[in-house]
Amino acid sequence: MKTFKEQQKLSEKDMTAISSWKKKIKKVKGLTKQQMQLLQTLPTPVITSLINQVGMVVAHNDPLEEKLVASDLNILDAIISKIKDDIIDDKVKGNFEKSWPKMQALAKMAGYGITKKMQGKNKSYMWKLRK
Repeated sequence: MKTFKEQQKLSEKDMTAISSWKKKIKKVKGLTKQQMQLLQTLPTPVITSLINQVGMVVAHNDPLEEKLVASDLNILDAIISKIKDDIIDDKVKGNFEKSWPKMQALAKMAGYGITKKMQGKNKSYMWKLRK
């Protein structure tokens, strides 16, 4: 059995959680005042369930998983953008060595060579390959 003070602290935490999600609902763009008022009248468990379900729907609609029909150049842009994002992620995580072979292969396809030998930190040297 919990004491009165423990019950009161739990009740304060619940109220803080409720007021925090109500404040966050006000920041959602595209909701009218009536829609916000309706959402605020719903019980917290219903809101939690709603948020979880919407999150699953959004995660399921990952644009990279969908088939993309577009012009050849738009497809090329999407591929290059994805490769660039992967290399940037590796760089941020400190695993840039993992992406170096990709960069060398891309440079070779473009008619260039790249190296890090005798270069400063975070620097690379690029040259045009002879034909």
